[in-house]
Amino acid sequence: MRRLLIGLFLLLTFGIAPGFAEEQTFKKPKTGSYRIDWCYKWAKQCGEPAANKYCKAKGYDSASDFSKAEDIGDEFPTKVLGTGQICDDESCDGFKFITCERSDEEDDSDEPNYIDKAFDKPALGGSRIHFCYAPGNGCGQKAAKAYCSNVGYDTAVSFQQSSVLIGLKAPRYLGTGQICSGLDCVGFKSIVCRKEN
Repeated sequence: MRRLLIGLFLLLTFGIAPGFAEEQTFKKPKTGSYRIDWCYKWAKQCGEPAANKYCKAKGYDSASDFSKAEDIGDEFPTKVLGTGQICDDESCDGFKFITCERSDEEDDSDEPNYIDKAFDKPALGGSRIHFCYAPGNGCGQKAAKAYCSNVGYDTAVSFQQSSVLIGLKAPRYLGTGQICSGLDCVGFKSIVCRKEN
């Protein structure tokens, strides 16, 4: 109440409107069915970097507060946002909560508010990515978007299908983790991912 009154006083007296930030707290934050891992990459960029990436993926500017949930992996497996790896060991840590904030201040710059990156022959964990998210469904955009999310981007803006990939080049379905078998397995030639600034 006091902050609101101060804001009104400044607005009426000087024509100044103070900037207010919007906040939201996510308890036991998850991605899909997994808790968010304490580290953005495997045992690297832990705590604040991982919290900030989570908030950006939710459309916020950054994390203003967070707390560690220690040794939860055996009961609640965690997902490493930057690599997509699953940690299900007793020693894996997650977050009790993450508070994300977004400023209401407008950006008047002419600079684009996003970053695009092209990934040629996209792969995760040593395997090319299948053009479909799971066998027979989620082909194209859904699979491309899932890949971008796994490598720390918000969405996929374009992609190209590869030719048939067989043998050691056989692609993996992101949705199930299976390696495709047969003579009709295709992946991505390229994916362009976008991250909002």
